[in-house]
Amino acid sequence: MIRIVLAISFILHGMPKLTNTARMAGFFGEIAPPFPYQLVLLIGFLDVVGGIQLLVGFGTQINSPLLVASKQWIRLHLNVDEQFTLEN
Repeated sequence: MIRIVLAISFILHGMPKLTNTARMAGFFGEIAPPFPYQLVLLIGFLDVVGGIQLLVGFGTQINSPLLVASKQWIRLHLNVDEQFTLEN
């Protein structure tokens, strides 16, 4: 059940990265990665394809660390702890 919920979450969060790539690249460009457009495509592809494979149960031992690593990279570069507080 948890695997299904996580898979759907990854798919739903990856689709906007693939459908609105220019807008997401502009957002990623604000956090200063070297190649924001390519990074958005890579993370969107990882989210959607990894989510589908997670949903089906195929390649979970390979995809899960990649999905976690991409989310941790985003979390570290966005400074989520500073931006999303109750005081804002």
